[in-house]
Amino acid sequence: MKKMIVFVLVAVMCLSLAACGNNEDANPEQNTGAGNINPAYVGEWKCKVLHENFGAPVYRHDGFVFKEDGSFSFVKDIDQMVYDEPEVYFDGQWEFDEEKTRIIITLEFGEKTSIKISEEDGKTVLISSGDVFYRAEDFTG
Repeated sequence: MKKMIVFVLVAVMCLSLAACGNNEDANPEQNTGAGNINPAYVGEWKCKVLHENFGAPVYRHDGFVFKEDGSFSFVKDIDQMVYDEPEVYFDGQWEFDEEKTRIIITLEFGEKTSIKISEEDGKTVLISSGDVFYRAEDFTG
């Protein structure tokens, strides 16, 4: 009888441990934590921007760098990157909004904004605050 009670108690303990076990996704490749990332937008995007330098109008090339892990950086004067390390103006997380054809970015301090996806001369472009960003390989700035 004592053996039967011990067996029942052991069975109950095993079932309770199984019920409280870790329920993570069995496929870690799909569970990246990066949200809805569309690989078509991963990479470097450039824009020609007019700004003032000591009172004189000067063009510079700003850019977004969207990464596969869902992070992004906005880089001022992207062509002046030193040692492949950009001077980051701000960064955060990004995701693709298929329903509204846009990229939603969440800045490092929590503010969200969106970047419109459009086409110009048969090429995909991103539009942010009126500036048009082209893929680095399509940029002729």
